[in-house]
Amino acid sequence: MDDIALYRDVLLCVKPESLPSQVDSAPRVGFCRSIFWNKCDDSTKTLLQHCATMLSKAGARLEDVTLPQSFDRIPDAHRWISSFELARNRTWEIDHHFDMSSERLRHGRIHDGLTCSFEQYRSSREFAERSRLQMDDLFRDYDVLLTPAVAGEAPIGLEATGDPSFSLLWTTLHVPTITLPLFTGPNGPPVGVQLIARRGADCQMFNVARWVSRAVGFERF
Repeated sequence: MDDIALYRDVLLCVKPESLPSQVDSAPRVGFCRSIFWNKCDDSTKTLLQHCATMLSKAGARLEDVTLPQSFDRIPDAHRWISSFELARNRTWEIDHHFDMSSERLRHGRIHDGLTCSFEQYRSSREFAERSRLQMDDLFRDYDVLLTPAVAGEAPIGLEATGDPSFSLLWTTLHVPTITLPLFTGPNGPPVGVQLIARRGADCQMFNVARWVSRAVGFERF
């Protein structure tokens, strides 16, 4: 965990500070199944629920958390924001090498970005910011949220890296996240759990992540 915290400080050009070796008190953890819970493998759901039980037994103040219903619209907002910006950031490549782009990219994000109006883009950004303020309010009661990192084990082969849905939610909300490879899936590869913290609370997240790792017997961090 110290290495991750140092890496963050170097990227931000801030003075490195050592993390405390112990957390003063057990954290307040919200068990957030998120809007993508139905995409999780059964084994992942079981591991997350097992993790929540272990944290509660270790002293964490754990509660179930339900995200606002309006957050169901975040995937669409992310789609329009990211596609609009991608198409403009890749203008030269689109103008000169459009045919060299993958068919999936041409008919997906590039198409979305070129057909997205500025009004749609601005509306999506405004909705995203309102959602971030709602997250700020939610974190008055919790230090971190415990949530799935991915649907399950990494897919076999190099064709895909898995469903990114679980990440796009938190990316759009501008909150710090960390995935801890605490468990092993049914076929052997690691399965991580994800911790989410308030905007700007990176260091607090690192501290809680260390506590969580030790609480489940994963001493590497």
